[in-house]
Amino acid sequence: MSRLELLDLARMRTFRGGGRLGLEAKLFTPDGEDALFFSSTLTNPYIVEVDVPDELAAKLGSQRLDGRAVVAIDRELLAEFNASVTIRLPEV
Repeated sequence: MSRLELLDLARMRTFRGGGRLGLEAKLFTPDGEDALFFSSTLTNPYIVEVDVPDELAAKLGSQRLDGRAVVAIDRELLAEFNASVTIRLPEV
């Protein structure tokens, strides 16, 4: 993610990208390698680790985008997602 999105996440302690950006979903990757692939267009990307409880992970489906795995959190699930996960922010 960009530095601006990271600073917003650090301040709000929630992911807001889906609804705030007018997108249908907030995208995540299941591993760091795929995250680096998708962030390669950013000048100085930040990778945020998110621990997802098993019961929530069972509700989430994954798909392929550019040959990589992604998990799309629909705007309707974003509040539940934020309330259930542990966000591990990198040093800024």
